[in-house]
Amino acid sequence: MMNITQCHHIAIAVRDIKSAKSFFQDVLGAKLVYEESDELDMRNSAFFALGGIYFELLEPSGPESIVARFLEKRGEGVFATAFKVKDYKKASQWLRAKGLRVVGEREEQARAFIHPKDTFGAMLGFGEFTWLNF
Repeated sequence: MMNITQCHHIAIAVRDIKSAKSFFQDVLGAKLVYEESDELDMRNSAFFALGGIYFELLEPSGPESIVARFLEKRGEGVFATAFKVKDYKKASQWLRAKGLRVVGEREEQARAFIHPKDTFGAMLGFGEFTWLNF
């Protein structure tokens, strides 16, 4: 089994992270808890706490990033829903045994995704998320 312990966060692809951050803080009253730039995934992200769940804003930092491709194809919106699991490697193995495609694995972050073609068009992520420290 995957041993999902919670819905950890919802990732939203945006073109302008500064404007999106302002909306989340000034309009929704969300609290910024973490920011990072990830050169490998070519993205900038900001995590907000709001109503007992986290939201991650994703902005591409390069034209070849998966976030840039998503924005070009679908426009701004929900990019992925991420679930926290106890052991991402076991979850990956279990999903593959079920015949699902596991993509975007980052062992140093103990996270991966199920290909949206296997999940009715929704990008579902899973990971331990210990690297986020919240």
